[in-house]
Amino acid sequence: MVDDFRQLYNEVRPHEALGGERPLDRYLADPAITPSDPKPVTLPTRQTMRIP
Repeated sequence: MVDDFRQLYNEVRPHEALGGERPLDRYLADPAITPSDPKPVTLPTRQTMRIP
């Protein structure tokens, strides 16, 4: 049962943290090609906003 879960988790279902890729795809990916990470979105806060 554990082996079935491990296969499902690593080889079948996509992972949100990997941008919808499967861990197996990321593991077998070409190391010369790095995945593009989305740029963090900075929301305005009291510290970053300029009040006119």
